[in-house]
Amino acid sequence: MKGVRRTGTRPQGGLDRAYRERMSTFIFDLDGTIYLEDDPIPGARETLAALRAGGHDVLFASNNTALTHAAYEAKLTALDIPVESHGLATASRSTVTYLQTLASAHTLLVLGPPALTEELEGAGFAVRHDTARPIDAVVVGHDDAFSYERLRLAHAAVSAGARLIATDGDRHVPRRAGLFPGTASVAAAVEMACGLSATVIGKPAGGMIRTLMTAVGAQAATTVVVGDSIATDIAGAAALGLSSVYVLSGIARFQPEALTPTPTLMLPSVAALIPALRHTRPDLIAP
Repeated sequence: MKGVRRTGTRPQGGLDRAYRERMSTFIFDLDGTIYLEDDPIPGARETLAALRAGGHDVLFASNNTALTHAAYEAKLTALDIPVESHGLATASRSTVTYLQTLASAHTLLVLGPPALTEELEGAGFAVRHDTARPIDAVVVGHDDAFSYERLRLAHAAVSAGARLIATDGDRHVPRRAGLFPGTASVAAAVEMACGLSATVIGKPAGGMIRTLMTAVGAQAATTVVVGDSIATDIAGAAALGLSSVYVLSGIARFQPEALTPTPTLMLPSVAALIPALRHTRPDLIAP
């Protein structure tokens, strides 16, 4: 943990002018960072509200394809967490955007939840459940129903020339009962069978984060990524040269992660974010 400052929770407080000028944009992961299933992480709502009250942009980036983009907006609203459409990036919506740039991607085989299929069909893509007709791309998401038959179909499609796309790079998804295999775990099986690597759309790839930054005009020097995954949130931030905060409220509750790349700061949860930046990392607060 060399080079990483870990701190406990201190009382929340207001944000001074130097802080507002130095760190104007915060991009938060959702699962394990803001909530765990349907339960908000204690102190998360208060932290987000305080950041907004201080004039900061508060944005969200989720790799989880279990819900549609619209459903995530509704979930945050139900948890009393305000969000605007441009302030939320999801792996499902980002995958749609990526596929729309490919002239030959019209017919898809989807290994993922119904919400991912809904998002893709809503954008005009044809989703098939077999390989009787040519498949342009195999899209792998968080597939709770993954099976040998799905693996066989994906292998057949890719072997016949289909592209292989993974919505995100999450190996695990944190839930109350523990860690569950994520998209990258399913994609790894397909990659092994096909002998090639998938194109990853969500974190740790930087597309979602860049989209959010562009939407609010954020600069790298004044953007902080906050998340519970070293492999996706912190790695994604590092690849873009952004500051990062690793919280222990998600994946780390069940399985320790190697701190590579090293986060700027490590905290028990987002409840400790504001006091930590104000009192233990003045370089992130004042110029």
